[in-house]
Amino acid sequence: INWLRRSRRRCSDSAARVSETPYAITVAIVLAEIERMVGELKGELRSGRGVATGALLKGLHDAARGMRTEINLSTDTPWGKQLAGLRTEISNLLKAEIESMPGRVRRLLRPRPLKEIPVNATLDVGDVAETETLIEFVGICRSYAGELAVSEMTQRAYSEVHHYLETATQTLVEALRHAGDADRTFRKSQLDAAVRFCAKVFG
Repeated sequence: INWLRRSRRRCSDSAARVSETPYAITVAIVLAEIERMVGELKGELRSGRGVATGALLKGLHDAARGMRTEINLSTDTPWGKQLAGLRTEISNLLKAEIESMPGRVRRLLRPRPLKEIPVNATLDVGDVAETETLIEFVGICRSYAGELAVSEMTQRAYSEVHHYLETATQTLVEALRHAGDADRTFRKSQLDAAVRFCAKVFG
């Protein structure tokens, strides 16, 4: 990004002007780095090892923001089209993760009738941990939503979970209060999960 700033100071912030100077290579380098990070993001999300790190999302945000603020890129220029395409690819990659978050929270915390709860059952600790990590991930996406082109979907997903936790947690407390020997362990595991999720959403 510092290279982009140098090119703007020494010639112009016009993409057409920069493309005619030796500094044109710096734009190509930054775009290639964004493309590399998009590939890394794709690998992280497909690996099943967990969601992508905050550092990677921040790197994508900073690079895309630097391109858009340091160079005057109109959408009809080759560089502008390339950057727009990369931002769309990032948005598409993140969409499935972001939109799955409210459903995963509801699935784990939904109140269940006694007949659906085996004796001494608990929520799967792996599912709870993965959902907690996903909530944190969507929160990170929210921080960088503008440049990652996910503002609307992150706001919608976070609002859904925020509202659900506000209403569901009290229901879980009441269910645990009235639980018997057969379902108490499961009800407590649900409330414990809700507390962890609330910590990510509300702080």
